Amino acid sequence: MNVCGTTIHTYTVSAIAGSTYDWTVTGGTILSPMPYGNTIQVQWGTNGVGTVSIAQTAP
Repeated sequence: MNVCGTTIHTYTVSAIAGSTYDWTVTGGTILSPMPYGNTIQVQWGTNGVGTVSIAQTAP
């Protein structure tokens, strides 16, 4: 996905009851409160490159 710098975007994965979610963002800032659930909001920086990744652990 291409985004413009300093914009805010929402990222969501399917929710599984009891799961934990470990989000990693480079090039932006996670705005959601911790602990992160299955949805986060990211404000992207102005550098033009960034990534979002997630590790979901089911019970």
